[in-house]
Amino acid sequence: MKRLLIVVGFQSDHLRRHLPGDAMDRLDAQVAARVRAYRDAGDKVIFVIEHVGPRVGEGAGRVPQAAAQAASGHADTSLTCRVLDLYGQVGDLCQDIDEVFQGGECGSKDLFLRLVKAQKVAASMGVEPFGGIEVAGALTDRAVLAQVMIARCACPAVPVAVHASAVASPEASRSTAALGMIGGLGVQVICDDAGQTAGVSGSAGAPSGEAEAAGGEPSRAAGSADGGTLLDSPSDASGAPIDAFPAEAEIAARSHARG
Repeated sequence: MKRLLIVVGFQSDHLRRHLPGDAMDRLDAQVAARVRAYRDAGDKVIFVIEHVGPRVGEGAGRVPQAAAQAASGHADTSLTCRVLDLYGQVGDLCQDIDEVFQGGECGSKDLFLRLVKAQKVAASMGVEPFGGIEVAGALTDRAVLAQVMIARCACPAVPVAVHASAVASPEASRSTAALGMIGGLGVQVICDDAGQTAGVSGSAGAPSGEAEAAGGEPSRAAGSADGGTLLDSPSDASGAPIDAFPAEAEIAARSHARG
């Protein structure tokens, strides 16, 4: 079974709209490190791109601005274009085989359906769909929080984690408050050695006690470069890793073996 990293809201126009350059670069370095760690472990990475619609949330407030720009010949096509333009190192690490879903302020319906499908397939074999799910990207208090709730809802028995340094909001206080809410959902909030939380206006420690997992303290992997940890990857009775996305023939074979 593979672990899953969900990278949220990392297209260039979205980050530039909400974060200054230095904050984007810091977040890019942290998220890229998470992507590399999952790649090196043979795990799965999914990308969710933020799509701001003209009638939803932030998009509703930008419609007059977009109309004025269109009238002057300078339309903001980023409102509706689904062009995959991921920022920096993370963009370089995105592969053709990676799944990409469209999301919004309230989360990604397509991602939810994908996770539910994986949950049903795994349940038919008597296993969990993933060894663990991690969410990273921007913004902590919006898209990241929404995708965390989707992961918890779709795969309730799978441990979910967030690295505090791999998420960001325009202000550190917003990111810290969101991490408190995330911790309250039974999600493991992992802080680096300095307990830093990403934000434009500076760094702040994660709320005391809210970085605990449902069953204990945030774990640290010995020798881990970032001071955090990847969740353990479960295996079957023979000790072989279980793939969360097995082929149909493999599903049938396992179901037949279970009898």
